[in-house]
Amino acid sequence: MVVGGFVYLIKIRVKDMQDYQRFLGEQLAATPGVAQAHTYVVIYEVKSATAIPIDW
Repeated sequence: MVVGGFVYLIKIRVKDMQDYQRFLGEQLAATPGVAQAHTYVVIYEVKSATAIPIDW
């Protein structure tokens, strides 16, 4: 869940655009409650870590 113009952000990795189209059409669009989707294609990844340690 994120704050701003979107409710959720989903990061997926696919082998090609055909796989992406299949995911979007057959899985994401068929999910109850999904009204719309926006796509942002990453052309270069700066950091791929899944967590950042935070000292409290």
